[in-house]
Amino acid sequence: MLALPVTPARAQNDRSWVASNGSDGNPCTRACPCATFKHTLSQTNAGGEINCVDQGDFSGGAQLLIDRAITIDCEGVQGRFGYAGTSATAIFVGGATVMLRGLDIDGSGVAAQAIEFNSGGVLHIEKCVFRNFVTAGSGWGIVDDASLSTPSELFVSDTAFENNGTASSGRGILIAPGSANSVTRVTLNQVEGRRRVNRVPRPSGDDKSAGTF
Repeated sequence: MLALPVTPARAQNDRSWVASNGSDGNPCTRACPCATFKHTLSQTNAGGEINCVDQGDFSGGAQLLIDRAITIDCEGVQGRFGYAGTSATAIFVGGATVMLRGLDIDGSGVAAQAIEFNSGGVLHIEKCVFRNFVTAGSGWGIVDDASLSTPSELFVSDTAFENNGTASSGRGILIAPGSANSVTRVTLNQVEGRRRVNRVPRPSGDDKSAGTF
């Protein structure tokens, strides 16, 4: 019997699209866009890009796990990701180079945190808004708590954090390395805090120390 090599399956698109009137039964092309980031990610090759045709909420009410290199770019239309999971995380990112641009991520006053970045890799956040993550004991926009052998690098620019955290917990960004050298770089540029955001990352020579914004 002749053994033939097995070619790894590829997702459908290098560039995919979502739209307010899209359907997850579509192929996620510009002409036939999908409805949610979660499904569209599954149809997009690693290293690809997801764009928004128009403004809409592309969460589908579900958490999003970003497990590959990807760009999600909705600049110009401000794609929304509204998540109302009680005491839960909206988006998990790790292990790859990820760019999120032009997103409005809303915790609906009940979710714990917008993004958990805990498996290493590089995360770029540009021109986004994080709002309404106000769970008691949490309430963060971004949590970078990498603890694996793959270190993390976080870059945030032209981004606002609004109404996150409570009187006793949470705020905008939490840097909490799980082990020495697990967070190697955090760069903030033109980052704005609005309401309940009143702390900034503190510099330290100890690479395992935490910082908040």
